[in-house]
Amino acid sequence: MSALTPVTFCEIFPPDEFPLYVYCWPKAPELEIRSEDLDLDATRSAGVFWVTVTGLSDEPSRTATLTALRARAGRGITVLARRLACSDAMPRAAEVEALVDDEPRDGTHA
Repeated sequence: MSALTPVTFCEIFPPDEFPLYVYCWPKAPELEIRSEDLDLDATRSAGVFWVTVTGLSDEPSRTATLTALRARAGRGITVLARRLACSDAMPRAAEVEALVDDEPRDGTHA
């Protein structure tokens, strides 16, 4: 299957509200990232590492996200980005830390 380009719309509600709507089918391309796609040396050495919590929502990106977070192991600054529209459903930083600490190292999860 070839990857389709997601479509993004932005509404303008002056003076300061500009919601973004993203349509991705069958799912967002970033949710297809696999652990073997990661440059873990770059992940470890980055001064700031930005990761979306959305990456935990589906495989294979869940395993890739956890692999990257484990590779960070407290190095530098790690930013966990959460979508405000989904903030109640998204795990908080402490919950993500628990996932990183509790996940089996073989990439499987309960």
